[in-house]
Amino acid sequence: MKKIRLKINPKGVHSVKLEESQNFNYKHEKPLKSTRRRRDGHAQDDIERHTCSRCSKSYMHAWHLKRHTKFECGKEPRVQCPYCSVKMKQRGHVYRHIRQCHRNKTVYVIDLN
Repeated sequence: MKKIRLKINPKGVHSVKLEESQNFNYKHEKPLKSTRRRRDGHAQDDIERHTCSRCSKSYMHAWHLKRHTKFECGKEPRVQCPYCSVKMKQRGHVYRHIRQCHRNKTVYVIDLN
């Protein structure tokens, strides 16, 4: 019979290690549980959402809505990828795009304003 050990590292990634064991009795072992909360927290239905009055997008946190109304809602894209024609409203999204799509290139953006 194989014994399963669950290791949790600081980044929250789980790994399973199988070991041979003669004294393992699965009926008496406790089931594996994650001690961390799910990333999305509690059930989504219970949380009051913050909704934009202009476009009806909703967010879990008030600061997400504030960022949306200040930088996104009804606005043209502010930054562009220097390696292709991708334009986005948030600088961080272009940084992520460059790291994923243009690997080994310098990460910077073109301000369109």
